[in-house]
Amino acid sequence: MNRAVKLIGGSVILLVLSSFIFLLSPQVEVSLGETCTTEIIVAKSGGDFSKIQEAIDNASNDAAISIMPGTYIENIVIDKSLSLVGTDRNAVFIQGSDDGHTVTIDSEDVLVSNISITGSSDSEFDSAVYSSYNRTSIQHCNLRSHANGIIFDSVHTGIIQNNTVSMNNFLGVMIKNSQSIEVYDNRVESTTMDYGIEIRKSHNLILCRNDLINNGRAGIYMQSCNDAYIENNTIERNKNGAIINYCMTTSFLNNTLNDNVNDGFQISSSDNNHISNNVISNTTSRHGLYLTVNSNHNIIANNTITHNKQYGILITDSSTNNTVYNNTFYGNNEDRVEASDEVGSNKWDNGAIGNHWAEWTSPDNNGDGIVDAPYPIDGGMNARDRFPLTVPPQGTDPDIRPDTNATLHTTDNEYPFDSNPRLMIVGAIPIFTILFILIAVIVHKNEVLLVLFYKILTACYSRIQRDELLNHKTRSRIYGAICSQPAITYSDLKHTYDLRNGTLTHHIVKLEKEKLIKSVNRGKKVHYFDVRIKYPDKYVHLTSQQSIIHSTVVKKPGISQADIGRETGMSAQKVNYHVKRLKKKGMIIIEIEGRRSECYDCSNRRR
Repeated sequence: MNRAVKLIGGSVILLVLSSFIFLLSPQVEVSLGETCTTEIIVAKSGGDFSKIQEAIDNASNDAAISIMPGTYIENIVIDKSLSLVGTDRNAVFIQGSDDGHTVTIDSEDVLVSNISITGSSDSEFDSAVYSSYNRTSIQHCNLRSHANGIIFDSVHTGIIQNNTVSMNNFLGVMIKNSQSIEVYDNRVESTTMDYGIEIRKSHNLILCRNDLINNGRAGIYMQSCNDAYIENNTIERNKNGAIINYCMTTSFLNNTLNDNVNDGFQISSSDNNHISNNVISNTTSRHGLYLTVNSNHNIIANNTITHNKQYGILITDSSTNNTVYNNTFYGNNEDRVEASDEVGSNKWDNGAIGNHWAEWTSPDNNGDGIVDAPYPIDGGMNARDRFPLTVPPQGTDPDIRPDTNATLHTTDNEYPFDSNPRLMIVGAIPIFTILFILIAVIVHKNEVLLVLFYKILTACYSRIQRDELLNHKTRSRIYGAICSQPAITYSDLKHTYDLRNGTLTHHIVKLEKEKLIKSVNRGKKVHYFDVRIKYPDKYVHLTSQQSIIHSTVVKKPGISQADIGRETGMSAQKVNYHVKRLKKKGMIIIEIEGRRSECYDCSNRRR
């Protein structure tokens, strides 16, 4: 270790000298060439074409098709990489004329923007816009009076932004079998039968600043999804606010769930999720937050839960090891019984901080802000909050919250060391220094040294323009991953998003500088946390696959590794690797029964 530190110390001097060479070197302009885009005009009269489909059929890849005001009665298929943009979303209408989707996207790299798409088939399988191709963007559109609004099926990297999706029969937005989808600044309302937004078997999702109003079964429904980041949404007057089922490592932050009929937020068969800084209020017939059917290891913190018809929180049906703390409860249940735990193995404080219960605020004889008597939780299992708070916890400082007006999707070419040709050329000056440092890091396999090195390198080379902090797709995804997967490591972030060390460190430095995240060194690893949420000191980060395996062990104590593979569909090698990691992290134990190895959750160890 000392040798590695000496190498780094000496190398820093060389890097500083090389940075002076960089600053004094002549400015080198490198031309990357320009692309030529063909513009085609569609108009009822006087344009290149009078039909949108004719324009598409005659366009080349990368064409820009502009649509003039008018109503175009046709179903169209976009089978080329192009943009289809109306001049005014309130004056350009595509009206479906036959069965099927009104707009079918049949190519990668397609943008549909600034158009109203109205009326099509009543079939539950049809929609205003349907895509199964990567890099689809639907922006600034009105989608109304269809069977479904937007369907993304098996899309990798897509954007649904600033649309109004209203008065559709089945679903407003459906996302399935997809990844890296961003849904933000949309209004989804008055879906008659099903959900405002339904997401199935998808991961790496961002849902921010959407209004989900007056939808049939729920504002948001998610099933079998991992690594979702859901923030600053308004979810009101739906039958249910939000429902997550078989979901893991989902971060649900700063949302408002108000005036929903049944449950404000329902969590079923879902583990390792974070529900924080939300307002959940005024459900008219059931609960504010309802955990059911083996929902385990969820953190519920810093929420305001008020005036719900029944319980503010109900935990039932074998849902264990959930932690509830630093929340404010008042006005729930006509009898003011604020919460119920029908299982008994959940924690209603974090070992030092409990919750604020409006009718349980005294005595506090020593003035430490903790009520002297524990708060009893209903449910008959003797659960209690050991450290009830005398006053409501203060909300998060708004100065350290993400800018809710920021746009999440922009170019990724912000970090110059990875992307700027000039810096790549000049950066060859200290090449031997960098090789020495990398050798030291590789030899010692120390993530802490790796992060330290790249922070120094970032300070030398990164010329950052001050911008809106989350006005960047990659940075917003890194931040979302840290929020949804507390204690995630530097290497996990790097491999998950396939980032270079310089790029990742650049974004982490910016997030740390603005006090959105914090880092903790544990041994040779660097772990990252959202600063707004206080986690237990020994919080353990689990990857998505580790969460799935751990949940399987919790639900089936004594299961063998072979059976875990059959349950999860993972290979024997992958199961063996993650089981060893879970054992090392203290999450499971392995017991030998004859020739069979059996896996148990540590909290349910066989006696």
